[in-house]
Amino acid sequence: MLQEVVKRLQQSFGPENIYRIGGDEFVAFQVDRQPEKVFFEVDQIGQDLDKEGYHVSFGIAVQNKADGPLNMRELVKEAEKNMFSAKREFYQQPEHNRRTR
Repeated sequence: MLQEVVKRLQQSFGPENIYRIGGDEFVAFQVDRQPEKVFFEVDQIGQDLDKEGYHVSFGIAVQNKADGPLNMRELVKEAEKNMFSAKREFYQQPEHNRRTR
Protein backbone atom coordinates (compact mmCIF):
# COMPACT_ATOMS: atom_id res chain seq x y z
CA MET A 1 0.00 0.00 0.00
CA LEU A 2 2.76 2.45 0.92
CA GLN A 3 4.44 1.89 -2.44
CA GLU A 4 1.19 2.71 -4.21
CA VAL A 5 0.73 5.88 -2.15
CA VAL A 6 4.28 7.00 -2.93
CA LYS A 7 3.82 6.26 -6.62
CA ARG A 8 0.68 8.42 -6.71
CA LEU A 9 2.31 11.25 -4.78
CA GLN A 10 5.35 11.19 -7.06
CA GLN A 11 3.17 11.26 -10.18
CA SER A 12 1.35 14.35 -8.93
CA PHE A 13 4.09 16.25 -7.14
CA GLY A 14 7.36 14.87 -8.50
CA PRO A 15 9.78 12.49 -6.76
CA GLU A 16 12.05 15.36 -5.72
CA ASN A 17 9.23 16.85 -3.62
CA ILE A 18 8.20 13.77 -1.60
CA TYR A 19 9.75 12.90 1.75
CA ARG A 20 8.99 10.08 4.17
CA ILE A 21 8.88 11.50 7.70
CA GLY A 22 7.53 8.49 9.58
CA GLY A 23 6.47 4.90 9.17
CA ASP A 24 3.47 5.71 7.01
CA GLU A 25 3.70 9.50 6.87
CA PHE A 26 4.90 11.47 3.89
CA VAL A 27 5.32 15.15 3.14
CA ALA A 28 4.99 16.67 -0.33
CA PHE A 29 6.20 20.23 -0.85
CA GLN A 30 4.91 22.48 -3.60
CA VAL A 31 6.13 25.98 -4.27
CA ASP A 32 4.24 28.54 -6.36
CA ARG A 33 1.34 26.21 -7.03
CA GLN A 34 -2.27 27.25 -6.62
CA PRO A 35 -3.71 25.71 -3.41
CA GLU A 36 -6.90 24.76 -5.28
CA LYS A 37 -4.86 22.62 -7.67
CA VAL A 38 -3.09 20.90 -4.78
CA PHE A 39 -6.41 20.20 -3.02
CA PHE A 40 -7.85 18.82 -6.25
CA GLU A 41 -4.87 16.54 -6.89
CA VAL A 42 -4.83 15.23 -3.33
CA ASP A 43 -8.56 14.53 -3.54
CA GLN A 44 -8.00 12.69 -6.82
CA ILE A 45 -5.21 10.59 -5.30
CA GLY A 46 -7.51 9.70 -2.40
CA GLN A 47 -10.33 8.69 -4.75
CA ASP A 48 -8.00 6.58 -6.88
CA LEU A 49 -6.60 4.80 -3.82
CA ASP A 50 -10.11 4.22 -2.44
CA LYS A 51 -10.99 2.43 -5.68
CA GLU A 52 -8.07 0.10 -5.01
CA GLY A 53 -9.29 -0.60 -1.47
CA TYR A 54 -6.90 1.74 0.36
CA HIS A 55 -7.95 4.67 2.52
CA VAL A 56 -5.41 7.41 3.10
CA SER A 57 -5.87 10.47 5.30
CA PHE A 58 -4.27 13.63 3.97
CA GLY A 59 -3.45 16.86 5.70
CA ILE A 60 -2.64 19.99 3.74
CA ALA A 61 -1.11 23.25 4.91
CA VAL A 62 -0.59 26.35 2.81
CA GLN A 63 1.52 29.42 3.45
CA ASN A 64 1.22 32.47 1.26
CA LYS A 65 4.33 34.41 0.26
CA ALA A 66 2.81 37.50 1.83
CA ASP A 67 2.98 35.74 5.21
CA GLY A 68 6.76 36.07 5.23
CA PRO A 69 9.51 33.43 5.20
CA LEU A 70 8.47 29.79 5.12
CA ASN A 71 8.25 28.14 8.49
CA MET A 72 8.54 24.47 7.57
CA ARG A 73 8.12 23.21 11.12
CA GLU A 74 4.81 25.06 11.48
CA LEU A 75 3.60 23.97 8.03
CA VAL A 76 4.28 20.31 8.76
CA LYS A 77 2.68 20.67 12.19
CA GLU A 78 -0.47 22.20 10.66
CA ALA A 79 -0.62 19.56 7.90
CA GLU A 80 -0.27 16.82 10.51
CA LYS A 81 -3.08 18.35 12.58
CA ASN A 82 -5.29 18.43 9.48
CA MET A 83 -4.38 14.82 8.66
CA PHE A 84 -5.35 13.62 12.13
CA SER A 85 -8.62 15.54 11.84
CA ALA A 86 -9.38 13.80 8.51
CA LYS A 87 -8.48 10.44 10.03
CA ARG A 88 -10.74 11.06 13.04
CA GLU A 89 -13.60 12.08 10.74
CA PHE A 90 -13.15 8.90 8.68
CA TYR A 91 -13.29 6.60 11.71
CA GLN A 92 -16.32 8.38 13.18
CA GLN A 93 -18.37 7.15 10.24
CA PRO A 94 -20.32 4.05 11.36
CA GLU A 95 -19.10 1.90 8.46
CA HIS A 96 -15.46 2.63 9.38
CA ASN A 97 -15.73 2.52 13.16
CA ARG A 98 -13.37 -0.26 14.26
CA ARG A 99 -15.08 -0.61 17.66
CA THR A 100 -18.37 -1.76 16.11
CA ARG A 101 -16.89 -4.57 14.01
